[in-house]
Amino acid sequence: MEWNEIVAICVIVGAVAIVVFGIWYAVSGINRQLKKVEKLTDQNKLADIAKKAFNLSVRIAAADKLTDRSLAQKVYIDIATNKSPSSEAVRMLAAEKLTDKSLAQKIYIDIATNVSNNEGIRMLVADEKLTDKSLAQKVYLDIAANAYSEDTRKRAAEKLTGKTPAQNLKAEQKSAEQCVSQLTRILDNENPQKNTSPEVGAKIRAIGQNLANIGGFELMKEVYEELSYTHRQVVSILSVFWDGIDRWRH
Repeated sequence: MEWNEIVAICVIVGAVAIVVFGIWYAVSGINRQLKKVEKLTDQNKLADIAKKAFNLSVRIAAADKLTDRSLAQKVYIDIATNKSPSSEAVRMLAAEKLTDKSLAQKIYIDIATNVSNNEGIRMLVADEKLTDKSLAQKVYLDIAANAYSEDTRKRAAEKLTGKTPAQNLKAEQKSAEQCVSQLTRILDNENPQKNTSPEVGAKIRAIGQNLANIGGFELMKEVYEELSYTHRQVVSILSVFWDGIDRWRH
């Protein structure tokens, strides 16, 4: 092994170690704060933490111990209406603690209908929190049509009640259109002079499997021919990664 290869490996290992340590330190820090809150009885200090702590879970834990329930409700409202990235689960937890159930439903509706990167939490909210079951059905239909994961789409489809053939067709059409859109974005960034990365290849294969699940070999062929007109120089990479799916052979 060349010296420069050894150095490169050491750099990569060091970078991974730093990331892992950072995650461990952050989680440990939150756990330490939660334990501190658990032991606290001073209402002024608890109020300060509930209003100012950086971590939302720590704020909720402090608010839970406040004797001033009016202040606690203000903290829950502030957290429940916080739309920072990756806060949906904590927002739902805060909404559960609201005495204003009408506001809680507004929070649940926002999470179920406006969150685009966490289908799991959307499903949970639709299952357990929404009182408007017709809206919950719309959420399931949207996830069944548009979720990237095949398993998630299937779980959402199983929750649909009173499905009509037209609804099923519409969901399948939307899902197929999403596949084409995803493939288009991938091909737009492909260079015919370079090898496709394993990560991109895995995405291409997953999308191909989705197409096969929706419409079999014929739909895969139709999508391939459609993209051949717009991405003639790079479309062949689809065939490479689709090999073996349904009746597809490269």
